[in-house]
Amino acid sequence: MKLLIPILLIFNLGIQAQVIDNFNDSDLLLNPNWIYTNNNFSTLNKELRSNNSTINSTFNISTKNNIATNCIWSLDTKLLFNTSSVNYLDIALISDSSDITKMKNGYFVRLGGTLDEVSLFKTKNGIETKIIDGVDGSLNSANNPWRIKVTRYKKDSFVLERTHLVNFNTIVEGFAKDSDHLVSEYFGISIKQSTASFFLKHFFDNLHISKILKDTIPPICDSLILINANTLKVKFNEVCDTNSLLNILNYKITEGNINPILVNFSSTKKEVTLRFISPFNKNRTLFLLIKNIKDSLLNTLIDTTLRFYYSKPDTAKTNDLLITELLPDPDPVVGLPNKEYVEITNNSKEFITLKGCKINDPSSSILLPDIILPPDSILVLYDIPSLNNASDNIWITNQKNEIIHQINYTSDWYKNTIKKNGGWSLEMIDVNYPCNNKDNWAASINILGGTPSLSNSIKGIVNDNITPKIIAYFPNNDTILELSFNKEIDSFYLTNLIFKLNNLFVAFKLKSINSSEKKASWLINFLPHSDSIYNISVSNLKDCSANLAAVLNFKLQWPSESKRNEIVINEILFNPKSGSYDFLELYNNSPKAFNLSTLFVASIFPNGQFKSIDKISSNAIILKPYSYLLLSQDTQSICDNYRCKNKNNLKINYAKIPSLPDNEGNIIIVNSKGNNIDSVQYSNKWHNPLISDENGVSLERLYFTSNSNSKSNWNTASSVSGFGTPGYINSQSIIPENANQNFILQSKTVSPDEDGFEDVLIINYNLPKPNFAATINIYNMQGELIKELTNNETLSSSGFIAWNGTNFNNQKANIGIYIIIIECTNIDGAKIKEKLSCVVAGQF
Repeated sequence: MKLLIPILLIFNLGIQAQVIDNFNDSDLLLNPNWIYTNNNFSTLNKELRSNNSTINSTFNISTKNNIATNCIWSLDTKLLFNTSSVNYLDIALISDSSDITKMKNGYFVRLGGTLDEVSLFKTKNGIETKIIDGVDGSLNSANNPWRIKVTRYKKDSFVLERTHLVNFNTIVEGFAKDSDHLVSEYFGISIKQSTASFFLKHFFDNLHISKILKDTIPPICDSLILINANTLKVKFNEVCDTNSLLNILNYKITEGNINPILVNFSSTKKEVTLRFISPFNKNRTLFLLIKNIKDSLLNTLIDTTLRFYYSKPDTAKTNDLLITELLPDPDPVVGLPNKEYVEITNNSKEFITLKGCKINDPSSSILLPDIILPPDSILVLYDIPSLNNASDNIWITNQKNEIIHQINYTSDWYKNTIKKNGGWSLEMIDVNYPCNNKDNWAASINILGGTPSLSNSIKGIVNDNITPKIIAYFPNNDTILELSFNKEIDSFYLTNLIFKLNNLFVAFKLKSINSSEKKASWLINFLPHSDSIYNISVSNLKDCSANLAAVLNFKLQWPSESKRNEIVINEILFNPKSGSYDFLELYNNSPKAFNLSTLFVASIFPNGQFKSIDKISSNAIILKPYSYLLLSQDTQSICDNYRCKNKNNLKINYAKIPSLPDNEGNIIIVNSKGNNIDSVQYSNKWHNPLISDENGVSLERLYFTSNSNSKSNWNTASSVSGFGTPGYINSQSIIPENANQNFILQSKTVSPDEDGFEDVLIINYNLPKPNFAATINIYNMQGELIKELTNNETLSSSGFIAWNGTNFNNQKANIGIYIIIIECTNIDGAKIKEKLSCVVAGQF
């Protein structure tokens, strides 16, 4: 909505507005009555807008006005195009005709023309004469938002000014003496346009035509600005008398009665720069007394004392200078110039020297201007590294090359699908929450598309009560520790983390930050041992809102490269019940830790080529020493069916587990180098023949260290365990014993009833040499051979042989005493012959 902005009353009786229209009523026929034809004009969003759609046309609008001398004309204009010799407009201040194009006598301001300027013309007897020549090229822009103001003092003194409607800088185009026309009938606007690209792009608002009455109000000091160690700038609210401005005795620092040695005034005569011979006393409040300053009518300023504070310029520290706004994509133009910019704000209470500071992006650095930036002041940079539209990383460094503020913006920060396509700036919401965080940024809501050098349009407060936490930790390799957080943490706060290793302070160096995944990594300063567990604590984690995290203490073991038989396949379910899933259990049979993202599960064709292979985990997950890992498409379903006892053991939903056929198949564990860590060529014939139904019954490994592909190293999970032990110790697991003789029974009893107790008879062996060929037979008390365990089978130097208590017919042997005859020979002719006895037990 357009608001009427009243002109400040700077004269004793103020300004009597005679013609006023802010177009809020959208009525061009009442208060005042506008004269125009063919619907060439209309109102839009409470502004007057051109409405002519004819190429190479000239059209106009006017209203009655009899004010001609000792007066002010003011009109807001917005031209959304670059003017030219055939695209311009005339603002008729005084016209003898309601049709401005037929004016014979009067004055008008031309916006545009060949030189793209704002100039004042006189028309006398139909002949145009330029009487104020404005600055060439001032309208050479795709967007021209200007307030045009002409002041006529008495009958002959004209002043032409233009004020930018974004930054409100005022330019005085010039002065002129002329008194040819002293009466007026009309005020109006005439527009000349060429092609369709200029249609509907002329906007007008806030018309004021007023009489100037006698000025008896003295000037007022608007502000005092500290420029540097010995220079001040004073601004006044109106044009002042030159002689009074230049008199050094009219200015005095009260402490020491010190007058400036040099006074300069601006072209507007509304401000002066005061230079003193010595630097001001620093870090203390000082006072400047100003007196005897007169305005152009010699009204005298009331003695005024202004306070200022001088501190020696400081080097910027973290978050002293903030990037508070940027325009990465100025096209298409909304209202700002078609230029990229970055806005920097001094967010400290100190005067910051920018000498030696830089603004940077990943490919370039540019020095900031050699100035002192006062507290709460803003610097807009147009000479900056090129900003990428979709995303970029920009930061400010101080003289020590320390990063004091950084943002990694993306187009998502706009939070607006339209504005992210160009023409709108990104603005910081809360300077007290300056972290590199998209929650503190959004698209500007200013009608021009941004607020460079002004207070941000979305300025507000970001409430952050979420305490930061470290939610995961991981040793990425021998040199890196990675931490994950519950929220995005600014790099400054990450560099201040305090680490302890085994209760001693250590210095870890921040290596990288992944803002999108809320992760960061540090270089460690020691070489970890693969079989050592380290006690680590992390403290002093804060966020931008000063929320402090609790101290995190954890134990950590750096992962090793896996080798053969350090990780073994320990349990397989290849024939699940209907509606359930296969599962695979791995066991870390070593004192080392392993990164599961470096391990793969595979199966192979008979020719040795991979049938399938896939990484166990895309994320870095540690398999700790002597711990279990359950892999299945749905581990929760598996645990519901088999009562996973150890909740701390790892479970991974592994969608790409290889196909496990019900009769036979193979599983291979491979490391990142392609080495075989363990493999099993299983068969359903490995099950205990005494079970009646294999559905939902797993195969369990007996010994971790024995041959993975030996049938005797596997047995059916016990019925007492629920026919499966996924993720914890096997029901048929056997701890090997060191035999003091060649062959020894681990227990002299076998009870093959699938209750998990002595279901298998274990014959441990410890031979003087490997490669003995062994034949092991079992006889009943009548001397009848009931089972052949091995027939000339080559043995290693140590291991075990298992008997499941069945006979040749895979039926449970009768309860009673049995004799085990063992005969071994090797190629050297050495022989071993032993006899052992055992009991087959059962329930009555």
